[in-house]
Formats: sequence, structure tokens, C-alpha cells
Amino acid sequence: MDEGATDTDFEGDAWIYVEIKRDTKFIVGFAVGKRTQDTCNRFLMRIMDGMELPTLSNPIEFYSDGNDQYREGLEKIYDSTCYRYGQLSKTKSAGRLTKINRQWVVGEGNLCDIRTSQIEIC
Repeated sequence: MDEGATDTDFEGDAWIYVEIKRDTKFIVGFAVGKRTQDTCNRFLMRIMDGMELPTLSNPIEFYSDGNDQYREGLEKIYDSTCYRYGQLSKTKSAGRLTKINRQWVVGEGNLCDIRTSQIEIC
């Protein structure tokens, strides 16, 4: 996905939402569609349908970019005591990465754990 894209309402646009298990690189679920809350929710439901439900003693962890659709969707699907969610937002200037901001949205932990690819370092 191109984080620099500004006009996502033109005809024919499509986004891929994908969940990859960090340690195995296994694709847990995906959805393709417009960059809308509905597509994101469909994606998150596919993940939930294909796994054991998380519990307080066995929580799930999610890490994503700064797209707030994930936050909104996770709040609707999961109890906040059963998952941790961290966001990584990138700031670019003239096509170059200038800043990486990590934050815990739900739960807490080591900020360096919040990664959306293998090339970002703390």
C-alpha cells in the first residue's frame, strides 16, 4: 500500500488488508476492497473466524499502521482485556521517511515490539 496516496476515491482503487503472523510469516487473513471501514471490518472478522478466541490469559496482539479503521474495528469485535494493539505511524517529506511514531492504543508493552515490517528498527 502506498501511504503517500491522497486520492483513494477514484474508480478502480483497491486496498489489500493482510494479517501476517510475525514469527512464521503465515498469512492469517486478508481482504481486498475499497479503503473503507466495511472492508476493514470484513478483514478483522475473517481473522477472528479463523483462530481461537483470545482470552484475558491468552490475549492476541495486533500491530498496524496509523489507519484508525483497525482501532474502530477491533473495539467492535474484541473485549479490550483480550488484546493489545499498537500503531506505527510514518511521517514522510519529499518522499523520504522522516519520523516513525509508535504508540500503544490498547494495552501496553515495549514500544519496539510495534513493527509493521522487518526493516523498521527502534
